[in-house]
Amino acid sequence: MKSHIIFSVIIPVLCLIFFPFEVAVAVPMGTAFTYQGRLIDANEPADGLYDLQFKLYNAEDEDGIQLGGDVNKPDVDVIDGYFTVELDFGSDVFDGNSVWLEIGVRPGDVNHAYTVLYPRQEVTPTPYALQTRGIFVESSGNVGIGTKTPDRNLDIRHSNTGGGIEIDRSGSDIWSGLVYENDAEEKWFIGMEPDSNNLLFKSDTAGVSMLIENENGNVGIGTKNPSGKLEVDHGDIIVKGVDSFDSHGEQANVYVGSVHQYVRGEYGFGMKFGAYAANDALSIRELSGNVGIGTTTPGFPLTFPDTHGDKISLYGQSGDHYGFGIQPGLLQIHAAGSNDDIAFGFGGSANFKERVRFEGNGEVGLGTSIPDRNLDIYHSNSGGGIEIDRSLNSIWSGIVYENNGAENWFIGVQANSDDLLFKDNTAGISMLIEDGTGYVGIGTTDPKARLHVSRGSILLDNGYGLFSVDSNLQNRRLLYLNDLNNVVLTNYAGGNIFLGTYTSPGSTLTRMTVTPAGNVGIGTTNPSYKLDVEGTVQAHAYDTGDIFFRKDGQRLWRMFEDEAGLYLENLRTSKVYTFVLKPIREEIETINAVDFDVVIDELKAENESLKQRIEALETMVQQLVDGRKFEL
Repeated sequence: MKSHIIFSVIIPVLCLIFFPFEVAVAVPMGTAFTYQGRLIDANEPADGLYDLQFKLYNAEDEDGIQLGGDVNKPDVDVIDGYFTVELDFGSDVFDGNSVWLEIGVRPGDVNHAYTVLYPRQEVTPTPYALQTRGIFVESSGNVGIGTKTPDRNLDIRHSNTGGGIEIDRSGSDIWSGLVYENDAEEKWFIGMEPDSNNLLFKSDTAGVSMLIENENGNVGIGTKNPSGKLEVDHGDIIVKGVDSFDSHGEQANVYVGSVHQYVRGEYGFGMKFGAYAANDALSIRELSGNVGIGTTTPGFPLTFPDTHGDKISLYGQSGDHYGFGIQPGLLQIHAAGSNDDIAFGFGGSANFKERVRFEGNGEVGLGTSIPDRNLDIYHSNSGGGIEIDRSLNSIWSGIVYENNGAENWFIGVQANSDDLLFKDNTAGISMLIEDGTGYVGIGTTDPKARLHVSRGSILLDNGYGLFSVDSNLQNRRLLYLNDLNNVVLTNYAGGNIFLGTYTSPGSTLTRMTVTPAGNVGIGTTNPSYKLDVEGTVQAHAYDTGDIFFRKDGQRLWRMFEDEAGLYLENLRTSKVYTFVLKPIREEIETINAVDFDVVIDELKAENESLKQRIEALETMVQQLVDGRKFEL
């Protein structure tokens, strides 16, 4: 190691330098400076690689305090004793007070301690208070161009056209602009990227934030290829107006073409949209979301002005159209012409499922698209039809039929009743079907049977009648008028015909029975003869009461009577036989004087005689029935 080293400062020079950044742009004047010197070793200029160490102190002697950190420059190439290094101690060490530079040296191929050269070299204020040709650096480190009182790190002021900062690049393939850093970490770049003349605002974190195209002036925020004067991508635009938009009534506007065509936000109200001749043509309230067209006081999700006329056109730009309108007391839903229909349904226009149709001729179809009546209802599912409900039992509910505005018929339920009523406006109630029983009343509102006809008759045409239906839905014609105008009472084969009297609801008492064999029973439901009477037979209002006896359809005997007695005629021989009957009851005028014991005895005797005669008569009748001759 060389033991004697003489350090000779030849030219200490401060100059502005440029150092590379990530994007290789020029930077303003900083705190680095170039230090040139000459190193003499043993009275000979040093030559080779040397490690140099530089320190700054606030005093020349050893009591001085070091300012800032060490600046080490290893392997500095010293040629013929000369060397050049760049030193940067930062701006904090230059506060306007004197500082001294201490230099340590060692050969570049060893790693022992530095040899400190004495004395320390004073650094004049020139490096941090440079003033030359309009550039002024004050003691705080602020740099002024065109001013001696810079307020910022770099303060540029000018009074001539063309003043400011100009950054040029020697080739289009390099970055050129300003870099903004935070603790030596790049945050923002404003300038031009390689091979582009567009002005770029680039965030180190978010990437391209804004770009202004060179040729057309289009501005892109979030995009490098704006297709309009302003294009925002990957974000939103917030406009707060001139009053910060934080108090009731303050506005923020976006104008299109002129101030007469706008999109306006109003604090406490919502949004307004206006055109040249239609101020506030559309409004949206901020709390409810209600939309007003032509009104700023929408009280509903979509509101129009309180004026009459057309409101919405769904198809058609003028004149007759498909849409909605308002007239006094009337909501209009209309088609364009009299041959156009209106339909309601579900789905979409291309796959519309129709449910109701209003034809231009006034006919309405429910479940059909081709109604042929004023109201045509068609359905294919159980439960279809018309349902009429009422909210109060005290009101009438039903269908009214009118003639030229005058009510003729009502079908429905009357107030405070669930019975189905058919009411003629002229005749009153014509028919009623009782709710609980299903009883039908014609001419009465209180039917007592399945069919109760009051104050009228039932008229049946020839060949028609009353029918009953069994469980197999087989008709049984009960009563009808045949082609000979005869009233016929019939029953289904194998069944009886019963005639009876009403005793109580749901109960009758049979009075006469006709069996399928043709037997007639009076007082019995099981007659064994053509006429089987359980009780007394008596005829009135006839001169004779003839009785005929038949066999195999042929009349054989006739029994008749007159005032003289009872007679029996053989219809084959025309012979007449006479019965002389003794009266069994005498007039009793003085019943209190009669000896009843004697009378009783006489009655017993008379009764016995009468019994014998009756037995003889029965024998005779039996003989007649058998076709045999008989003798009294």
